[in-house]
Amino acid sequence: MLSGTLRIRNNVYYAIIYWQNEAKKQEQFPFSTGIKVNGKKEEKEANTILMEARVNFDPNNIKKMKEKYLKRKARKNIIKNTEIMNLSVYEFFEWALNIYLLKNPSLSIVTKNGYKNEVKKMKNYAPFKSISFAELTKKDIEHYLEYLFIIEKLAPSTIAKIRVVLGSLYKVAIQRELVEYNLIYKTEPIKVKKAKRKALSKEKAKIFLEALENSEYKLEFYLLIFLGLRKSELLGIMIDNINFEEKSLCLEQSLIWDSENKIYVVNREMKSPLAHRKFPLIPILTDFLTERIDRIKEDKIFFGNTYGIDKKLNFNAEGYLCIDREGKILRKFKLNYELDKILKNIELEHLSIHELRHTCATLMYSEGVDLKKIQYWLGHSNISTTANIYAHYDNSKNFEVIGKLEKALTKKID
Repeated sequence: MLSGTLRIRNNVYYAIIYWQNEAKKQEQFPFSTGIKVNGKKEEKEANTILMEARVNFDPNNIKKMKEKYLKRKARKNIIKNTEIMNLSVYEFFEWALNIYLLKNPSLSIVTKNGYKNEVKKMKNYAPFKSISFAELTKKDIEHYLEYLFIIEKLAPSTIAKIRVVLGSLYKVAIQRELVEYNLIYKTEPIKVKKAKRKALSKEKAKIFLEALENSEYKLEFYLLIFLGLRKSELLGIMIDNINFEEKSLCLEQSLIWDSENKIYVVNREMKSPLAHRKFPLIPILTDFLTERIDRIKEDKIFFGNTYGIDKKLNFNAEGYLCIDREGKILRKFKLNYELDKILKNIELEHLSIHELRHTCATLMYSEGVDLKKIQYWLGHSNISTTANIYAHYDNSKNFEVIGKLEKALTKKID
């Protein structure tokens, strides 16, 4: 019988078998027993496995021994929880999603709904409803990602995000000791070209603002460009947040669209602690705000008892600033449609609402505003976010850089 011993690695019992080869040199064969260190019972089980290996181990047939002992751990993991492992892949991710959301109650509604939507996508993929989670392989995951790209026509950036979601949910299986490593992260990541963020130049921004003269949503677009607001922050502004004496506007909440329930939800925690911020008001914004408040008063009188009633959204917009003529909070894509229409009329390239926020940051940066000040203005919790996303490098400064270098290198030495 060969000699051997138990060792503990990562809180798991490992067995090591020793023998001497033909050159009288000692060799080792370590393998996991698959048993976690927990008490005397578990230690006894691990010793039983060690004893069996010492008796039956054949140093002359290492290949066979590897097949017998190194695969032992994988088999043990599969039988740890047969009920879960026998779920279809789709059913497993549904199960994992519920656990993940329970363990992460602080996730925003947008993030939660994003995870739910990615799991729902699997319903349309037949293989994930027919194979069990125990049978899932790296190739199966890669075929699914290819299906999303080729059949569903999803963008590489979207598929990359889906891979991250699946990886997070797969971790539940690791935490429950169903598997030992994250299969999702063994797949090849989707290579995504970094999207170039668009923003209006100073000249185009002026043209855009001039085109807003007759727009019903002139105030909203001015606030987006001058204050660099997120759309959710814009919609969350209450009339009481405006202080005309101080000439300031405070952000205290945002309105988040719950795509699952098709309703707006008030979020008083905002995106980050720094998202709660106070803006000084320039005269033109003060004028537009006054006009809007006067309009709201007139509309209330005109529409009477029907004003502000929105049965479809079941949302009371009383006291909100960004509402339509009937007193209802703006629909999810209303501003997007208006922006598209205005840009087409003045023959400017398509921009999203969020890219008006990029415009604000980019113009500030090009005008020499310090990055730290831009960070607070935009409400970023981390300055690296500001630097990486919004501070587009101003190519016109290349002349300034080369000019300084030329001056330094061509200056005559006294």
